[in-house]
Amino acid sequence: MKQSLILSSIFLVGMELFSSCTDKFESMNTNPGAVTEASLKYILPYVQEVGAHLDCTPYQRADNLYAQMY
Repeated sequence: MKQSLILSSIFLVGMELFSSCTDKFESMNTNPGAVTEASLKYILPYVQEVGAHLDCTPYQRADNLYAQMY
């Protein structure tokens, strides 16, 4: 009895593992609203904004602008 229960459990788990695969995996996990190509005119302003502030952190900038006035 115990052996047949173990064998049937192993069989059911094995069937679940092999039946869960699908060929439509790529189409199911593709975001239809995602951007596939971005134009340079949309990327360049962000790169310039981030690149202009590489030398200091927001804390350093705030300290230089506000705290040293007093």
